[in-house]
Amino acid sequence: FDLAIGNFPAAPKRHVSRTLYQERFVGIVRRSHPKLDRRGRMSLSAFVATPHALVSLRGDPHGLVDEALAQRGLKRRVALTVAHFLALPFVVAASDMVGLLAQRAALRLSESAGVTMFKPPLDLPSWDVQILAHEQRAEEPTIAWLANAISAA
Repeated sequence: FDLAIGNFPAAPKRHVSRTLYQERFVGIVRRSHPKLDRRGRMSLSAFVATPHALVSLRGDPHGLVDEALAQRGLKRRVALTVAHFLALPFVVAASDMVGLLAQRAALRLSESAGVTMFKPPLDLPSWDVQILAHEQRAEEPTIAWLANAISAA
């Protein structure tokens, strides 16, 4: 590959990465969801009690949120897993489920999907979105140009 874009906590041997931006999760629910308060927030107890939809490539109903909840002695109920983040807002918009999505994706999809975003009621770590390239190709003019164009965008 020429370039890869994603989260690479440890770049593979002989590859270099450059951080594009830092990303974080936001909660999404259908518009006028009964568990959001007047200020557009959801309490931790309501968050845990509400069925969740989760993005999981393998269908595994356990993720980062479950680890954060477990540290507080809490557990959520994952009612549905979807294989791609693009499906999540549309599923959530047609139900009373709650989902978590990368903020930039949620910003782009919230209007067309009919969902409202909210700050999750627990601290979740952010992550870096990076460009990854093989060290031998990273400085080639065309690869460097593409990486810079992506960074600028």
